Amino acid sequence: MSSLDDLFNTKPKKQTPPEVNREADLVDMVLDSEGQIIGLYYSSPEIYIEQPVNKKYLTKDGRFLIDILDNLVTKGVNDVTNVVLLTEVSSLGLKEQFEEIGGIKLIEDLKKITRVENAEAIIDNFSKWSLVKAYYKKGILDINKVKWEKLVAMKSSDVYDWIEYQLDSVDLDVSSDYKFEKLSYTKNDIQDLIDGVNMGLQYGTYSRLLNELTLGVQKSDMYLVGSYTGGGKSSFCFENIIIPIIENGHKVCIISNEQQAMAFKNLLCIHILTNKLNYYKLTRKKIRKGEFTDEDLKMMDKAMTIAEREYNPKLDFVKLYDYQIGKVGKIARKVAKTGTELIFYDTLKCDDNGDKAVWERLLKDSKDLFQIASKNNLAILLSVQLALATKGHVRFLDHGVLSNGKQISEVMDTAVYFRDLWDDEYTGETYDVKPYKWRKNDITGKYEKEYITLDKEKKYKIFFLAKTRSDETGVALIYEVQGDFNKFKEIGRCHPSTKNVY
Repeated sequence: MSSLDDLFNTKPKKQTPPEVNREADLVDMVLDSEGQIIGLYYSSPEIYIEQPVNKKYLTKDGRFLIDILDNLVTKGVNDVTNVVLLTEVSSLGLKEQFEEIGGIKLIEDLKKITRVENAEAIIDNFSKWSLVKAYYKKGILDINKVKWEKLVAMKSSDVYDWIEYQLDSVDLDVSSDYKFEKLSYTKNDIQDLIDGVNMGLQYGTYSRLLNELTLGVQKSDMYLVGSYTGGGKSSFCFENIIIPIIENGHKVCIISNEQQAMAFKNLLCIHILTNKLNYYKLTRKKIRKGEFTDEDLKMMDKAMTIAEREYNPKLDFVKLYDYQIGKVGKIARKVAKTGTELIFYDTLKCDDNGDKAVWERLLKDSKDLFQIASKNNLAILLSVQLALATKGHVRFLDHGVLSNGKQISEVMDTAVYFRDLWDDEYTGETYDVKPYKWRKNDITGKYEKEYITLDKEKKYKIFFLAKTRSDETGVALIYEVQGDFNKFKEIGRCHPSTKNVY
């Protein structure tokens, strides 16, 4: 129907013979898809009315035939017979031009190769090759360097996603403000610890009650966990949420603008030592100092082997050296295409100084993150640093602890805030939180509260479920914290007072 010059609106470039030249193949595919779309529209003008393609992607001859069909459709024709078509081209004075490109026989042939029931596939195929042609003309896609069979098998949406993936990959590859890392220790990491590298460790464990209340972390949505500076946000998220999800076979990517990879390597190592190897001779303080016995080093070696085998295939870490939500989006799109289902973004910060510009950016960032989750079918776990001005003053944590940034809770599926148990909240004190578990009475068959006595020699944290779309809100849970071994032990529900301190 048209020449190569017409198809690309340019003269063919002189080439030294390449190993592969797919330009002719592309021309064939574009013309074939155009022929099918024209055959489809002439077979069923109703489809043309409902799902027209952009004429600018047609060749000169293709636009000529569609313009004729346009005239017929405008006149109310819904069955383009040979008589109707010849009458129309004659009345328009286009019969000679029509015959030059094939006339009625061309239209009949195009109709024969077209099946109306395949309309969606035909339209998508035309869209796909129009995209490929456009990307090729702009120099975005080198058709001589792609797997042609893979390109042929793609749908139009696949082509767009594939190009986006390539562009994100290039952008990430040339950037220097992030780094992908694995979270198992290397021999050099161990030596660094022995040499006195000071890496902080925090704590975590599984959360049965919290998981039941929230029904897990929802895909295409966001789960917020907030606490104060040094409160254990990353530790809790890693041990209580990320590790169980990985152990259930799902892939996770951690993106951090705060902590280095070593902090998370330590968390993973402690988890493996205590949960997989039942080894409790290494505390977080000993690891910080790098003071290892021969037995410790052997167990560390076993932990590294387990990490490489069971966790590395399902866990990526990306260090961001710049606070850019746009960069997070590019990383998210990239890892989503390789099977990642959960992203942990660490950390957003609330503004204590009343700076309107800061909390407006926080709100925008949270909305952008939600779009990333939604568009890529990702669950996003987000740690948030609470407003320091509320620490030690607010007993029952709600969205107010986000200060001026509290509107970010609107885009969250789940919001959980936690703090240390205060001295006056232990058993028997003025503001006793009265922790309890539900126990079934063997005689009555009913569930009753069984109250728990808190040990003043132990440390506890209270978690407040401020928002969930899966259960009731305003629920408070209490955890026993064992910092030496990086453990949070969920012990039950509790009733904190709503009386704040000013």
